[in-house]
Amino acid sequence: MATLSEVLEANENRGNLPEDVITAYYENDESYHSREAAEDVCRMCEDAFQGIYESVEDYVGEYLENTGVLHEIPENLRGYFDYKAFARDLELGGDIWVAELGFCEVAIFSSY
Repeated sequence: MATLSEVLEANENRGNLPEDVITAYYENDESYHSREAAEDVCRMCEDAFQGIYESVEDYVGEYLENTGVLHEIPENLRGYFDYKAFARDLELGGDIWVAELGFCEVAIFSSY
């Protein structure tokens, strides 16, 4: 059973993610992750972590651009796309979860 301090130490040895990201991931569902070894929690966090953004809508914009979804919408109609609603649907649908890290700073994690 890994404690948060063990997970933070393992992450420090790996040097991959900011401490607040690992903490947010661990605290999201401590009962599940506490059954894993510290290295496994770090690996799972690295796999789920999508990045730090100013808002969920910023993540959605990057996601849609990277997946090519926006290219399927005619350019003159792209301004009508509702990023906020799409972000809400991703969260409510369980595709992502969001951790508030600070002012205008959120960490996005994939649920898969």
